[in-house]
Amino acid sequence: MAPYGEIIADISRLREFIESLSELYQRTLSLIDTEHQSIQSSDLKAIGETVKAKQSLAEELKTVTDRIGDGFAKVKGYPCLASILEHRGYSHAIDLGLFLSLLADHTFGDSIEERVLRHECVKTLKVYEKYQDLQKRFQPKIEMNRYLIQKLLYHHQETFRFWQSIAAESEATYGSKGVAKPGPAQATLRVRT
Repeated sequence: MAPYGEIIADISRLREFIESLSELYQRTLSLIDTEHQSIQSSDLKAIGETVKAKQSLAEELKTVTDRIGDGFAKVKGYPCLASILEHRGYSHAIDLGLFLSLLADHTFGDSIEERVLRHECVKTLKVYEKYQDLQKRFQPKIEMNRYLIQKLLYHHQETFRFWQSIAAESEATYGSKGVAKPGPAQATLRVRT
């Protein structure tokens, strides 16, 4: 008989990790919205603060993602679950969503442990699907902010170049004592009528 109690506990932990990841993505989405408002108002200080906060969240995201990977590898390694994959024609190189859907669709036995295992698989699959929906909203917002930041940077660079050229022109027309230097001869335009 398979160690269902241990498998159930590991799948439950995997679900908790996915829930944590969803929560972090939700916080990141909120932060991205704040960043978007900062970009639109050209508030460079607020943009910098947002970037620092995103870097902090990125570390947390990496930690939780690593935990999910470790938990997934452990759950996939159970012989009774690996045999379900083999029976369906899948190898161990399978993504988490497909793995969870295969387990949720699988008919385990009638024992209480097997029914609880299937129930945990279904619950974990639902949490994973909610996470996937959240992730679909995440990427377009990041791309939009990336574009807006590039645009803002371009405008700041153009403004800087403009003021540099104005400063260079003013240096050329005035001497060190502020007295106007004679400039190049002005071209005259003659129009015949």
